[in-house]
Amino acid sequence: MRPFILTAIISLLTTSVFAADPSVKITSFSYVTGSNRMAELCGEVSDTTSPQTYVQVTVDPNTKNPAAYNVYAGRGKFCTVVVTYTGSAIAEIL
Repeated sequence: MRPFILTAIISLLTTSVFAADPSVKITSFSYVTGSNRMAELCGEVSDTTSPQTYVQVTVDPNTKNPAAYNVYAGRGKFCTVVVTYTGSAIAEIL
């Protein structure tokens, strides 16, 4: 019985060590037109275990007035239209 418990504990620990953490990456960012501040932002989520993944996109994060957009990442990909003053954004999994 003890070897079985020891084997179960070791396999549980190694499974959690080698499991990849979910990550999000912005893949494209382009202004809609040159005359306004609207931009299309797209990205992808990888190594997620949940079929429903939500991403929070923060636009202009290093300013006094950052804006947050919550986006559903269906099949691991997402796109949204944002308004930006500095052209910078970060994304994180909710």
